[in-house]
Amino acid sequence: MGRLSEPSQQPKTSAGTASQSAGELFSSRILREGIGLVLVPAPADTPTSGKFYQIKSGDTLFGIAKKAYDSGSMEAARRINDSRYNRRFWRTAPASEQKMFPDGRISFSPRFNGDLRLQMESEDSAPTGTSFAMIWIPPVDGAEPF
Repeated sequence: MGRLSEPSQQPKTSAGTASQSAGELFSSRILREGIGLVLVPAPADTPTSGKFYQIKSGDTLFGIAKKAYDSGSMEAARRINDSRYNRRFWRTAPASEQKMFPDGRISFSPRFNGDLRLQMESEDSAPTGTSFAMIWIPPVDGAEPF
C-alpha cells in the first residue's frame, strides 16, 4: 500500500498516484495494475441491481435474479451469469442446466477463497477455498463494475 511522506502529498501506489484522501485509502484495495486504486464496496444485504452481492447458503441464480430485477426469467439469470466479472466463478453447469448454460454457470457452492480482494483481482478463475462468491448484479444496461 502507498505511504504518506508529508501531509500535503497524495499516497503513491504501484498503480500510480491516487487521488483519494488518506482516510479513503484505508477502505480501498489495489487491483490489477491496469485498473489502479478501486474502492471495494461492501456487498448488498439482498441482491440489488448495480451492486455486489455475497452469495449465501440456499441462494439460486434464478432466485437472485427474481430479487434483483423482480423477474426470475432466463434473461435476468443470464444477465447475472454472463457478466464479464462473474465468469471467474463459473463451473460446469449441472446436467439439468447444461442446455441453459452450456459454457458454465456461477457456482453456488462455497468453493472460493474468502479474501474478497483476491476474488476481485482474479480475471479468469477465482482462487479456491471454502467461501461463497461475491458476484456482481449488473444493472439492466449490463454495465460492469470496472
